[in-house]
Amino acid sequence: MTSEYRFVRPTFDCLEVLGVKRPTIDISLDVVDHPLVAKAQKIPDLVESNDAEPILSLHDRRWLKVKAGEFRGGVTVLDANPSWAHVCGNSSFWLGLAGKRQSDTPSKDFYASLPAKTADYLPQDKDWKRWYAEQAFAAKSIMQKMVRKCAWLSLNMSKAFCFEIGDALVWVQIRMMDSGIVYIAIGAHGLADAKTYAILMTSFPGVASNDWLPEPDGVAEIEVQSGEMVFSAILDPSDQSLLMDEADENEWALELG
Repeated sequence: MTSEYRFVRPTFDCLEVLGVKRPTIDISLDVVDHPLVAKAQKIPDLVESNDAEPILSLHDRRWLKVKAGEFRGGVTVLDANPSWAHVCGNSSFWLGLAGKRQSDTPSKDFYASLPAKTADYLPQDKDWKRWYAEQAFAAKSIMQKMVRKCAWLSLNMSKAFCFEIGDALVWVQIRMMDSGIVYIAIGAHGLADAKTYAILMTSFPGVASNDWLPEPDGVAEIEVQSGEMVFSAILDPSDQSLLMDEADENEWALELG
């Protein structure tokens, strides 16, 4: 069995056994700093090449061995769970068993203390919720970064730049008025979700949610086309400076060719 997801997620209970503190939501659990978690990432490839080694003492489901120094663990593959199809629509790999190899102390040895039934070591609701939260945070971060990137491009090229969100087309434009005031406008075709608009309009730290006004009665004097919604706000110098710093850091200028 192979999986669409080519990484191995440790469960919260597994991390607790390993003494790993839960990271902030911007860090995916499959990249936490622990040698056993890092070694577990090789399991999907070993499964595909039929080189994964099973834990023979476990019979209620198939668990695969992971070894990293003194640490030992077990990875299993779960079929898609209909209750969490919005998070994982295919099979997924999970590191649910963990401990240390202590052959001289059987009561504490990983293999000697393995349970006969392993259902309690599979991901629980809290593990699926964490995965969903990671995806939501990543999607939000990507959208906001694209808004800022398009804003920087518009600032340099004096025209609107677009990107897609699903079937919707989002465009961003910066306009400098004769007064010297700089306005940022965000518009979209085919986007009706208010939560997505809220995310788009939190892309600039210095622009509060109530600073955004709907066009054509807003501040940027933009004509709204049929089927689109447009919001605009003043982009203050501090946010313009942040855009420049982010562009330098990510070398966006290289993409202008």
